[in-house]
Amino acid sequence: DYAALPISIIEGLASAKPIIASNVGGINELIQNNGFLVANSVNEIVQCVQLLLENRNLRNDMGQKSFEMFQNEYTERKMLSKTFNLYNSVMQIKR
Repeated sequence: DYAALPISIIEGLASAKPIIASNVGGINELIQNNGFLVANSVNEIVQCVQLLLENRNLRNDMGQKSFEMFQNEYTERKMLSKTFNLYNSVMQIKR
């Protein structure tokens, strides 16, 4: 369900950034090897930020994986196509 995806995460993917997000809803599907899922803990978030600041290779690798995910799944054209297909399937069910 693309309507429930946080725009901030999609923007992070498009900007080739590592993602740090809370493990709620479907967010875990967006965070694979491109960032960190955290509990709602300030200390855990701080640790992730420090790790990324101290490790350029990790930061770059996760950023590249974010951008690849964006290119493969979340470009405007792909999102429009998936939304159109969803609407089409709903309309066929109602007929």
